Amino acid sequence: MKWKQLLSLALLISSVAFTALALRPVRAVSLDEAESISGSVRAVRTDSSTGDIAVYLRENDVMYYINRGLYLDFDANQLKTNLVNKPVVIYYAKHWTPLDPLNRHKHIVRVQVSENILYDEISL
Repeated sequence: MKWKQLLSLALLISSVAFTALALRPVRAVSLDEAESISGSVRAVRTDSSTGDIAVYLRENDVMYYINRGLYLDFDANQLKTNLVNKPVVIYYAKHWTPLDPLNRHKHIVRVQVSENILYDEISL
C-alpha cells in the first residue's frame, strides 16, 4: 500500500513539473542571451488561428516564428517580399519546453536584413 502512495505522489510531482515547464512563457531576452543564425529565407507562412508568422530557412528545417506577429500590424505579403530568397540574420530566444523536445520551433526576437532590423523585441 505504501508503494502505491509513493507512486501516486511521484506521478503528481512529475505532472506538475511537466506542466510548469511546458507552459512557461518565453521571456524577454537581451542580445547577449539570444542565439543567432544566418541564412537564406525559403518561405514565410502565416497562421491565422494563432496569429503567428513562421520563417523557414534553406539551411535547416527549423520553424522560426514571430509570436502573434499578425496582431502586430505586419503586412504578411510585404514581409514575404522583404525576406524570401534574401540573406537574413535571425536572433532567437534560448528556450526549451517538453512540448518541443527536439527544439524545432524557435521564438524570433530579432530579424535583420543587411543592416536593417525588420523586427525587434530584444530588451535593451
